[in-house]
Amino acid sequence: MGAHPALTASIREFSALHTADLTVVPTLVRGTDECRTLFKSLGSLYVAGCDLDWAAINGVPSTMRSLPAYPWQRETHWEETESALEERVGGPAAGLSGHRIDTHEPVWERPINNRYLPYIDDHVVQKLVMLPGAAFVDAALSLQRETGRAGFPIAVEDLHFRTPLVLDRDAEATLRTVIDPGSSRVVFHGRPNARQSSWTRHADARLSAKRLSPPAPIDLDDLRTRLGGGQGRRRFLCAPDDPRTRAWPGVPRHHRASGQRRRGCWPG
Repeated sequence: MGAHPALTASIREFSALHTADLTVVPTLVRGTDECRTLFKSLGSLYVAGCDLDWAAINGVPSTMRSLPAYPWQRETHWEETESALEERVGGPAAGLSGHRIDTHEPVWERPINNRYLPYIDDHVVQKLVMLPGAAFVDAALSLQRETGRAGFPIAVEDLHFRTPLVLDRDAEATLRTVIDPGSSRVVFHGRPNARQSSWTRHADARLSAKRLSPPAPIDLDDLRTRLGGGQGRRRFLCAPDDPRTRAWPGVPRHHRASGQRRRGCWPG
């Protein structure tokens, strides 16, 4: 008993010296919660075999209940609308275009700042921090899954920049992306959050799905014939002035020499 178990080590040394089986349990430890320490001490006494007065500890007698033997029935009983769920957890983000907002047309918004895009402060034009043009392309491409074109390659065409999106350092602006499902036309608007201002149209583009045909098969036998037959590995590791470099038909000698010097390939 005491404000801090300073004698714990000495008691354990004494019990070890006299081969006594002792359990040292403190009641208070400096810098810790008193109730937590006391309950931990009671647990240590119970593990050591002490018969505790549970009625005095718990205060009110309780009835022990056995757990059910069947597996847990894990069911979710949380009912909420889709818009409420997105408002609560944010919803999945569509890349640089951001999160879709609840409007009558497909609209996404993304806050633009130097915390989300740390490199944005490096894109300076005439002492003004601007959103790079590649960011608009990335935002448009991020709508591939959102527009139902996840299974096809997609391209950004007819990209036109209208007005630069100028950013204040350590400030935040909002990039709004709107897509027309009929024409696949994408329009980008933005406005700074620090001051109340209207939306400015910065760029627009068009998304185009591309169907790529599979590549034609390669005839390896025909390729070997056109290359003049197979060449051994050692022939390709010759020094530039080695006469065996003639095994490279149609390749100028100075190209072979410079290539060999760059790779440092010599016969070993």
